[in-house]
Amino acid sequence: ILTMEAAKLKSFLECPICFLLPTGRIFSCVNSHHICESCYDKLPWARKCPQGCDYDNPPRRARGFETLIENSSLKGNCSKPGCNVEMKKDDIAAHERKCIFRPVPCPDSACQKDVLFKNIDQHIRESHKDKIIKSKPRIEPFLRDANLNEQNRHWGLYTYQENEIQFYLIIVKRNYHWYSWVSIKDDPVAASTWMFTAKTENLGNRMAMEYSGLVHPIDLKVEEIIKTGQYLLLNRSSVEKLQVVSEEAGQDEFKSLINITFKITKA
Repeated sequence: ILTMEAAKLKSFLECPICFLLPTGRIFSCVNSHHICESCYDKLPWARKCPQGCDYDNPPRRARGFETLIENSSLKGNCSKPGCNVEMKKDDIAAHERKCIFRPVPCPDSACQKDVLFKNIDQHIRESHKDKIIKSKPRIEPFLRDANLNEQNRHWGLYTYQENEIQFYLIIVKRNYHWYSWVSIKDDPVAASTWMFTAKTENLGNRMAMEYSGLVHPIDLKVEEIIKTGQYLLLNRSSVEKLQVVSEEAGQDEFKSLINITFKITKA
């Protein structure tokens, strides 16, 4: 029976480009040089093997390598640059969803820059000094008349902590509609254990709107959250009835504001 030391076997099976043990499909050029699917997808449009060889179209699978990895007890590596974690292959996907080296979009809807999760607080401190820290889960975005006619609008970043857990209270206007939700500085699994209720009302107009849904993970961009349907949705007509004239809002040509109160609970 032929045997090989685990370290040598792992070195033999690793992708020669990213030096990680592939967890998915492995492709091979016409001369049998293997490459993981992730690295293959990053090759230029006129795909050539890093050693200059051609690929079939579609590329042939290196099923022998895939079988060896699938049946081995080798530990895999996290694919996030900077993370040196090694663990059982079946546990890698779950780790990568919450890895602190994963890129996440800045929660400020006007920014959305990809930042490593571990650096998100630093990014907000340095790049969003105008953020508004809330002691209660409530926001009061100011409005000008022009805001009613704008297609898109951002109202900055509202942050709120509850039991040392960081939440972001978001309101944004996209395609003439207002969207408001709660995001959490955590991964999708953790976010799914939280719910929020957003309520806005104008007692004078006897108008109120309320929505309850899941809290969103910091991993999702604005467009991705809008696709989920999990938010308080307002149109121009409802905003006109919900806005409240305020002396505080009268600064800088603002004429009114909307009060949105959130309740954040465990799902």
